Amino acid sequence: NILSFFYMAFGIGVPTVIGYGIYKWLCRWHNMNYSHLTGMTFVGSVDELWNNLWVMVRNMFTCIGFNGGVKLTSVYGVRNLVSLVLCILVIFVVPALQLRKLKEEPDSVKLFVTFGMCHNLVLVVYAILCGLTPARYMLTTVFVSVIISARYIYAHWIRPKGYRSYIWVLLFFVAIVSECAGTMYSSRGWQDTINDLEVARLLLGTAEDWAREQGMTEIHGPLYYNTLGKQGMLVEGFENIPPFNCLYNYPYYNDLVRKLGYAKECDWLQYKMPADHGTTDKMERMAGLLKQRYNLHEGSIDELKKDPEQVRGFFKVYNESFAKTVYNFIPFTDEEIEEEARSVMPYLSDKASSIILDENDELVAFGITFPSISKALQKAKGHLFPLGWYHLLKALRNNDTVDLMLNGAVPAWQNKGVSAIYHQSMSVKYKATGVRWAIANPQIESNGAVNVWAKYESELYMRRRCYVKNIEK
Repeated sequence: NILSFFYMAFGIGVPTVIGYGIYKWLCRWHNMNYSHLTGMTFVGSVDELWNNLWVMVRNMFTCIGFNGGVKLTSVYGVRNLVSLVLCILVIFVVPALQLRKLKEEPDSVKLFVTFGMCHNLVLVVYAILCGLTPARYMLTTVFVSVIISARYIYAHWIRPKGYRSYIWVLLFFVAIVSECAGTMYSSRGWQDTINDLEVARLLLGTAEDWAREQGMTEIHGPLYYNTLGKQGMLVEGFENIPPFNCLYNYPYYNDLVRKLGYAKECDWLQYKMPADHGTTDKMERMAGLLKQRYNLHEGSIDELKKDPEQVRGFFKVYNESFAKTVYNFIPFTDEEIEEEARSVMPYLSDKASSIILDENDELVAFGITFPSISKALQKAKGHLFPLGWYHLLKALRNNDTVDLMLNGAVPAWQNKGVSAIYHQSMSVKYKATGVRWAIANPQIESNGAVNVWAKYESELYMRRRCYVKNIEK
């Protein structure tokens, strides 16, 4: 009846509003507070929908302890299998069984299950349509499913028989929650070692011992303090010269860390492509149409560098652009923004980079390119004098290769195709300055943005890997 409907709506609406208020309050101190600055943007293709769905499901499994890239016969492989079965049971099977028996349940159970299912449905649809699929966004969905499943198992499988039934439910609940929230990470920065397993064991073992003393249960890396730093161990492309901002290591590094129990956590991909072929007619038309439709135009980096406020705004847009899409992303603090502005901005120019502005001259998207100085650094052999400065200056002024450092868009403009505008603009600039090759910065393989290079004559240039190891004793 109508009274029951309003009772249910009130029971669902009030906790939702209270929960949202608590979330916004917590975000004042949590690093996810950047999300409140972003608008809701939808995916632009069926491929993105399928990719978001797959990443979302995989990250749900991650919340319950699944970690890919290990052999099934290993200890971690067995744990993965248990986590996989547990996840399927808790998130999909048991909630479906609960729905079948919902009519037989008390009103209080009906209310909670209805609220929980609506919550999960809204969050899943929002995640798939807007690309909000990182594991941290899936935690509440997993947690609600855990509560629904625990109650169903207690009521319909265990058959309450005194205190032992409560113990079973408590153990089940604690086991799931510990899988969800019990894993703490320690990041391993860089390492350098000879091809000797015992030396590597001593080096990494010392780092692992320190991490255990700090209460950590896993260690992963190589990673940097922020996303612009050097990250990932090279696993493919040893014959190529890396960009100046990327790590290089010998192939035996991977053999050593694998023998010491490290497994793949994720890979970053880098592509190389011709820069003097121009863009296709289709992309040129698309860029022109987007400019007309949204009143967009190209801005001047040379002018932006002269205004400290605009420089700070650029880095704040950088924080917003990558907060939801880049693995292990760490936003710049105000102090780091000032440091990066002093060290990076002087080397940017309109000759190779592009920024796109809207009708109010607000930043929409950017494509930042540096002349490749990798060969110049080799010639300088690590010294600025006596002739190192000459090689670097020559590379900055005249180079046939560029490093694609940053490509991004403000969240409200993501998935609208605005990348076509700065790609087309930079392509014209490359041809005018004699640039022949472009090398993309590392992009995590699970990020749908990495697929943009398939539209060009690209080839895989390098593959980098983040390894992870459980260090619990």
